[in-house]
Amino acid sequence: MQRRSRVPIAALALLLTLASCGVLGGDDDGVHQAVIESVDLDLDAPTYAAATREGLLLRSGDAERVLPGASEVEWLPGGRALVYIGDRVRIWDPDADELGPPVRLWREGEALVNPAPGDLKRSVTQVSVSHERLVQREGRAPVVGDVLTAYDLDLDIRWRTDLPGPDPIEGVPMEYLERTYLQGHTVDGITYLPWSDFNASGEESDPQYGLLRVGAEGEVLDTVQANQRIKAVWLSADGAALLATRRVSGHPCGGCQVTLELVELDPRTGDVVGEYGMPDDYDKSWQVAEVDKVGDRVAIRFDEVVWHEGQDPADVWETLVLRGTYVRDDDGWTLLEGSQDEISWWQGPEDRIVARPVGKDDGFARGANLRLFWVHGEEERPLPGKLLGGVGRRTYVGSVPGQALPPE
Repeated sequence: MQRRSRVPIAALALLLTLASCGVLGGDDDGVHQAVIESVDLDLDAPTYAAATREGLLLRSGDAERVLPGASEVEWLPGGRALVYIGDRVRIWDPDADELGPPVRLWREGEALVNPAPGDLKRSVTQVSVSHERLVQREGRAPVVGDVLTAYDLDLDIRWRTDLPGPDPIEGVPMEYLERTYLQGHTVDGITYLPWSDFNASGEESDPQYGLLRVGAEGEVLDTVQANQRIKAVWLSADGAALLATRRVSGHPCGGCQVTLELVELDPRTGDVVGEYGMPDDYDKSWQVAEVDKVGDRVAIRFDEVVWHEGQDPADVWETLVLRGTYVRDDDGWTLLEGSQDEISWWQGPEDRIVARPVGKDDGFARGANLRLFWVHGEEERPLPGKLLGGVGRRTYVGSVPGQALPPE
């Protein structure tokens, strides 16, 4: 079984997420107080990965390397990076400027499951990887089985466990039922895996979905938020908070434009402990691009894909329009100044990386490209590369670690 391509999904998760939003005012309750200790990201600015003509550029502080064979990067605390090169992953350590040995995160006959669109994958305390494999059944068609593997932040395996299959649905034979898992988030030793059960019979049945909780030793605990309208889940950049978008009514549906609300889940139980609504300003054509929590403030960033047509009917292109980052504290929602013009990832009290959209004819890739800058206090410096680029048939997806708000 071939590994699924991670590049298009990762690019969507970073730039063009499908989690569409509607209009819903916030409530009057305060922000939930954290119960999990945050992780110090310990980033040496500027830390980022960017697409260049020569390959994927990695930089952390003064350490810098270009990797022509890499496709994308997932950042770890301390500025270390999981670098995806072909069907292997290697850790780049900027302190020694060395690449660790290649590790394959899935076995022969397995496929790495893509992250959900609009759901940034973050490995803060553990690298949790979902796989699919075909399970042969005597006298019956094979079905997809799911496996979760946990690695520490050095990519040494901690445990590997089989995940449960679909639950019974009244009136649907079990052989028609399949379960799909997405990549999960690990917080305080518990991994939360979104799942949904699919009826392959062609007959309509009630949707079944939720979050599976897997414990620190790989033990399957229970399902939470079963059929409770959870659309997508985010782990805060510091690994201390679990947030989610939830439909106000009805069941989640692909890329449809629906009214959502922002909630916070208790990382110990999966229960809803904060209901934050949404800012009053946005339109449901906007998309949720990122969710984060820093101290007692919650941030949600929106963007929108706007389509344009030229004189030639075949000349159609898209532009990424930033709709801003809204901040929720005990006093309600406010728009973060300047966030409709640029995206910020804070890497310290005085340091942040910002990304600004560029036009369709600027550079070597059309569409929603973002150019990067390093802001240190009042000083600003342009950085080489973009967050999305391509040369020939190869696509490079950059990424930036950090928090959506200045650290407290």
